[in-house]
Amino acid sequence: EELRHWFEHDVKLSLTLEESTQKLFPTSNSAREVRNKLVEAVEEQGGVVMHGHGVSSMKRLPSEEHDGELLWHLYAEDPPSKWSLHEPGALIARARAVVVATGGLSFPAVGTDGTG
Repeated sequence: EELRHWFEHDVKLSLTLEESTQKLFPTSNSAREVRNKLVEAVEEQGGVVMHGHGVSSMKRLPSEEHDGELLWHLYAEDPPSKWSLHEPGALIARARAVVVATGGLSFPAVGTDGTG
């Protein structure tokens, strides 16, 4: 119930209960709406959504480590970043928190590159 409340009241995503399975689905039945509402919720809280980057690794930073110039500083350094994100051969960002959304494997027609 807490999760449903969060989706419906904080994320503002209307949900419908499928009686036969007791599963919740977006009333609109639109994955795009779910994505858009989640992105809006992240951005409203000051988060940054990065597109077009193939993150090859994430590393936990020791509290005293500071990296050089970055493409983005996702947050002010108070509190300091805990993670560094890398593309092959390049540091692209540091962040206090990271949500990994890999995308799907089964539908290239909707934008997946098949890597998941």
